[in-house]
Amino acid sequence: MEKIEIPIVGLLICEPNLDMVVESLQSAKNDTINYYFDFFSHRLFSDTVTVENAYEEVYGCTKEEYKQKMLENYRKHEEAKKTIFEEKRRENLECKNKYRKIASEVFPSDKMYMFDKVIELLDTYHLSLDLIEARFNAYIEVIRELNKEDFSLNKAEKLFNSVKGIHSFENMNLLFTIKEIAIHGDKLYDLLFDSKLYEKINSNKIEVPSLANDFLKEEYFSEEEKAEYYDREVTTLTLGLYHFTKSMDKNKTR
Repeated sequence: MEKIEIPIVGLLICEPNLDMVVESLQSAKNDTINYYFDFFSHRLFSDTVTVENAYEEVYGCTKEEYKQKMLENYRKHEEAKKTIFEEKRRENLECKNKYRKIASEVFPSDKMYMFDKVIELLDTYHLSLDLIEARFNAYIEVIRELNKEDFSLNKAEKLFNSVKGIHSFENMNLLFTIKEIAIHGDKLYDLLFDSKLYEKINSNKIEVPSLANDFLKEEYFSEEEKAEYYDREVTTLTLGLYHFTKSMDKNKTR
């Protein structure tokens, strides 16, 4: 009896590399269904796939040879990243000097020491310079509004919504800086401060989230492990794009 060929599902959600695909196909092998997965243009079947033949078919080399290529690609990526970071550092320095001048016009002189912390909070996620500038300008407008005698708390709250980041922890810190810097900053602080969240943080009931990219900065990971992690990120992104494009092409032909 000829086996039914069915695509194995759910792998893309798991951010697969080739090893994971092979392992999943081998685990799914049975007497009635020949599962398959399209690793880019290479269709791998549960009945026949092995680590050795998968690497030969997909990458044209052995797994050990591919690991060496992976390490070389990671080193090239790191070199390119250093160049980009250096350029960004110079751009950031220029922008920071511009922001410092603007901040000096609205910050009390005895609060200028908080400027670096404010910039750090606004650039928590290493955003593009345009996005950082937009957040900074909104932050300055919050301070300006709360420095007025006839300030509008409603307007200040709306402006602060343009400053807010993804995490509550970051927003609480930004709110604290506004309280310290603006004349009426305490009013916005009292309105928006989340005392329950603050209590949870202080009692260590929740963990402050860290950036995913910190993985690559940890010194206790070997260069080979970092290279494997980088390769998996690239594979996940490009493989997901490949399958998305493929599904869109199918829809067009229907």
